[in-house]
Amino acid sequence: MHCGLQPGGTDREWIGDLGEALHRSGLPAELAEAGTSTSYDQALRDSHHDGVDRIDAEIGTPVLTVTTPENAQRSSFGPVLHAVPDRGDSLRLWDALLGLVSVPGFRELKA
Repeated sequence: MHCGLQPGGTDREWIGDLGEALHRSGLPAELAEAGTSTSYDQALRDSHHDGVDRIDAEIGTPVLTVTTPENAQRSSFGPVLHAVPDRGDSLRLWDALLGLVSVPGFRELKA
């Protein structure tokens, strides 16, 4: 997780930011330590390949896989955002993504 440059040009420490995000989510900040451990590397690689392999095209990441109410798994590329949306926009985006991936064959939408 890279938070990149922040307003004013300062680069934020990613482990610190991850710990803060975990805390705000009600999760133990100690989970951030997994970011510096190699013990999850193979599971992460397997999960990455599983997601990418679900789409019959050369794509990058992120790949989002959603299980529909009919228990079908649908995957698509994205979303790619240039800024973190507020809570309302996040929920609208999630609802829109669920609608898009419910259509069999949907893979990506670019602007």
